[in-house]
Amino acid sequence: MYLPAISQGLSIAGMKNNYILTLIVLLFTGNLIGQGASLEDKLTKVTTPEGEVFYEGFFEVLENYHDPSGRKISLHLIVLPALGESKAEDAITFLAGGGVLPASSFLSFFSKAFKKVRQSRDIFLLDQRGTFGSNPLQCDLPENISDPNFENLVKNQIELLAKENDLRHYTTEAAARDLDEIRKWLGYKQLNLFGASYGTKLAQVYAKMFPENVRSLVLHGIVPLHFPMQRYENIFAQLALSNLIRTCEQDSICFRTHPNLASATDSVFNRLEQKAIYLKVESSSELKSFSSFDLRRLLYFKLYTERESSTIPALLSSLNEGDQSILKPYLSPPPSRVPAGVYYCITCTEDFSRMRDEILNQPGGYFSSEWLKVQKKICSLWPVNKPSDSFWEPLKSALPILLLSGEKDHVTPPLYAQEIGRYLPNAKHVVLPGLGHNDLKPCMIQMIQDFIIAGNQKWEPSKC
Repeated sequence: MYLPAISQGLSIAGMKNNYILTLIVLLFTGNLIGQGASLEDKLTKVTTPEGEVFYEGFFEVLENYHDPSGRKISLHLIVLPALGESKAEDAITFLAGGGVLPASSFLSFFSKAFKKVRQSRDIFLLDQRGTFGSNPLQCDLPENISDPNFENLVKNQIELLAKENDLRHYTTEAAARDLDEIRKWLGYKQLNLFGASYGTKLAQVYAKMFPENVRSLVLHGIVPLHFPMQRYENIFAQLALSNLIRTCEQDSICFRTHPNLASATDSVFNRLEQKAIYLKVESSSELKSFSSFDLRRLLYFKLYTERESSTIPALLSSLNEGDQSILKPYLSPPPSRVPAGVYYCITCTEDFSRMRDEILNQPGGYFSSEWLKVQKKICSLWPVNKPSDSFWEPLKSALPILLLSGEKDHVTPPLYAQEIGRYLPNAKHVVLPGLGHNDLKPCMIQMIQDFIIAGNQKWEPSKC
């Protein structure tokens, strides 16, 4: 989860239902059209009720780039055309986070918020292979590692996915190749890569593989290549929660409303460690358990944004006072927008394959390594290919690069941007006060657009 939707975007299913003609057109034209053709010749023109125009379609790529005669998969993409009469030869592409969300779900956001940079540039949104819209690898994996059937349940899900898909080829390097194939097909000379969270990883890999095809990079919430970010996940989460509790204790209003928040937090975790609680799901007779494991994950994701973080003191105080009703909104979370299969194809190949067991046992305060152990076990069963020898090397580039970090980002803290910045002489690093991993302010949108328009290392960021 990354950018806040400014208005309700079109769902993948909805777009396919409303614009099914795209499929028919591309079955006959698809990849046969030359690079000189216009967007209208390659994709289907769509006009929304509000008068917004975009182009939508599918593009076929090899599932395995090392097998030219092998299976092909269709990737869903959307192009928002430049609004002005004079169009640059380069385009902007957004590389989504979440490991990985469909980029097309941010259509509404980019059509409205990025009008300044759209005066002279197209924006294209590619749904990465394996995510919704592009051969989604959807599966239902277990989370209770103590279940004696855990391993068999995982193996069954892998077998179901592997009947039609070669899971070894849904990786960041394959996604980078897809991106360049589509760049060539659409006829763009270069790309301005805007990556968020996991998308920063894809942006760095693309810039390493195809440096001549990159004009600029914007990396928001930087995921480093040369060490697995999960290595410090629980430590930074604990630091963020401790800082939040300390801030509350130093604020007169928060302290008066939630006195002794630190001891209340200890008490809640201790009780849930001893015994989970059971709550009735609204509009159902179902009872659902809530354990210390569930509380850790809830707090971890609440720390993603400044707004959600501000609700943590009330949540912990209420639980300490025995008010369990505050948990009801969290008992039936919405379905994940990231197919579990593509997440594990990426993380098992690129992260857990080089994570030592001792990392799983390092202390992390309230945030134990329990969730990492679940993922590590799943990855021990997941089919993977070894990435290229240079995959884990940091990006070393003189390209103009804008690095954006939230001051309170516990997922990809500013330290990560500082670390990769050592190899990027023309990078500008902006730390955004008070913001978390998923926060985005209007001034940031303005800054990103100004940077892309300038496209050089002489650009200086404005205050935000």
